[in-house]
Amino acid sequence: MITELMLKVFFGFANFLIGLLPKMNSEQGSITSVFYDLLQYGIYFFGSSPFAMVFASVVLWASIDILWAIIEWVYIKIPGVN
Repeated sequence: MITELMLKVFFGFANFLIGLLPKMNSEQGSITSVFYDLLQYGIYFFGSSPFAMVFASVVLWASIDILWAIIEWVYIKIPGVN
């Protein structure tokens, strides 16, 4: 009972905070609309220039990390190379 009360308070507060977010106009029901909504919220709160720089940086470093993992995997597969 105590856990349920604590969870109700927590989720009630979370719903309140989500309700404070501005409503963006977009179509409902697809993954792209959810991604579009997240982009709109990021641009709304941080501005387009800083948000674009951070987004590009995250995508760049994630791509470099994946590329480096592939290079290491190929390098290890070469016989006679430690």
